[in-house]
Amino acid sequence: MKLVCFPNYTGGALVCDLLNNKTSPFRGSVIASIDHSVFKIGDKGFGVLRECDQAIWSTKVNKFKDFTSWFGTHCHPSIIKLNDFDEIISITTESEQSKWYRFLRAYYIYFEGHINNIEMLDGLIERIFDEFESHPECKNIEFEDIVNGKFVEEYNLNIEHFNEWKGLNSWLYSESDPLLVKHFNKRLKKGKRNAIQKPN
Repeated sequence: MKLVCFPNYTGGALVCDLLNNKTSPFRGSVIASIDHSVFKIGDKGFGVLRECDQAIWSTKVNKFKDFTSWFGTHCHPSIIKLNDFDEIISITTESEQSKWYRFLRAYYIYFEGHINNIEMLDGLIERIFDEFESHPECKNIEFEDIVNGKFVEEYNLNIEHFNEWKGLNSWLYSESDPLLVKHFNKRLKKGKRNAIQKPN
């Protein structure tokens, strides 16, 4: 049994599909993967999930312990018993680019058309800056390296499935709405960070 830890809107379903050599169907720009949600317990919005019901977690572990698949969770690796799993990948959002891509996915998948004022937009951006940091006992992969294809290339994974995901998440790779760029870069300046860039 293997685990992918990831914050929401960072391609957890894509990564589980790729690692399990599956091609789950797309629903809009997201993948309807069963595996990626097996260990989703206690989700609470956009904040990094640093607590979960350990009794429910243990029940899930016992139920799936004989499987060899990759499963997903929004729990940060720091709150789970890591030796229950043969391997753990953590999708991190420590870089500015990873935060930008996560923000774009959140905005275009869920929030577009529902944000009525600048305060709501800035609030969404602020929540994206709750960092899903790396863990020393995991294989840590920045979300930007999933978006730019480095992860698929390094692991020799299904490029066709990845390219379909890219096509359905095309706003990650194109010129962005100037208003989104402006407000995201405003938050970066607040933290004295570099402005975001387009992927190569």
